[in-house]
Amino acid sequence: MRLRLSPSLVLGLALAASLALVVALTIRLGQSRVENGKTRRLAATLHAGSYVPPVPAVTLAGDTLVLGETPTAEERQVLLVFTTTCQYCKATLPAWAALTDSLQRADPRVRVIGVLLDSTRRTRTYADAHHLTFPIVAMPSRKLRILYRAAAVPQTIVLDPDGQVRYATVGTLTKPAVLDSIYRAALDSLPIASAARVASRVP
Repeated sequence: MRLRLSPSLVLGLALAASLALVVALTIRLGQSRVENGKTRRLAATLHAGSYVPPVPAVTLAGDTLVLGETPTAEERQVLLVFTTTCQYCKATLPAWAALTDSLQRADPRVRVIGVLLDSTRRTRTYADAHHLTFPIVAMPSRKLRILYRAAAVPQTIVLDPDGQVRYATVGTLTKPAVLDSIYRAALDSLPIASAARVASRVP
């Protein structure tokens, strides 16, 4: 005995199947957009595991160094990337100053370097006006900005001796959890732990 379906029932089933397919495709499209957004953000900003190229530089004080590379395997760099016109960067300066002092007291092998994305003249004027004491490098080259993915500022980047990013964050440093993450990334796994690390931790 064959089951005969009415035309209206067949049409209803077909419409239901079509609707289910449309819903599934809509959900998948939304997921793809989220995944693509994450991929674009990862490509546009530095993150743990990415690398920066070594860039020879000279600080405002005349000292030579290489951004993204340290003289020994037991050193680490923390880069503070900002501009002279960014108000969020200006608001972050006190937190950076406290972080610099704390890290230097905890372990002098951690070197904090300010990277200003402006001309040397503007960089020097800004550093003097704000009494910045950490080493400052002017990096006005657009090519270097792209290589360091410095489209968004302020950035705080912790690097291994070979230029691999241990931690990176964009924005003002107002959350204790973010400061603690920077602190841990800069100091964890360095040989010979220092007792000063606990005492000098940024609150």
